[in-house]
Amino acid sequence: MLCIGFVGCSKDDDGKKNEESYEKLIVGTWECSKSWDVDYGYSHCGDGEYGILFKANGTGFFLEKDERYEFEWDINGSTLYIFEDEEEDEDRYKIETLNKDELVLSYAGGDYIEYFERIK
Repeated sequence: MLCIGFVGCSKDDDGKKNEESYEKLIVGTWECSKSWDVDYGYSHCGDGEYGILFKANGTGFFLEKDERYEFEWDINGSTLYIFEDEEEDEDRYKIETLNKDELVLSYAGGDYIEYFERIK
C-alpha cells in the first residue's frame, strides 16, 4: 500500500519537473529553420527571417528581420500560451519537442508545425 502511494506522488512530481524544465529550456533565442503546413508541405524559414526570444520573466519577442513584436508567455503541461499586447486572445501551441538545441511547436491541431534551432 505504501509503495502505491509513493508511485502516485512520483508521477505528479515528474509532471511538475517536466513543466519546470520546459519553462527553463525555452528561455533563449530561437530561429525558425523550417515549417510544415498540411496544405503546402515543408518550407524553409532560416537566414534570420523569423525567430522567437523567450525571456525568463514570461515576456518575449517575435523577431522578424529588423522588427520585434512583444508578447507574454506561459506554459501549462506541453501547451505554450502566447498573449500579444494588442489582442485579448491567446495563441496556443503544443510543444512537440523541446531540448537545449531544438524547439518544435504545432498549431491548429497539428495542421501547422514550426521547427526552431537555438541560437542563444
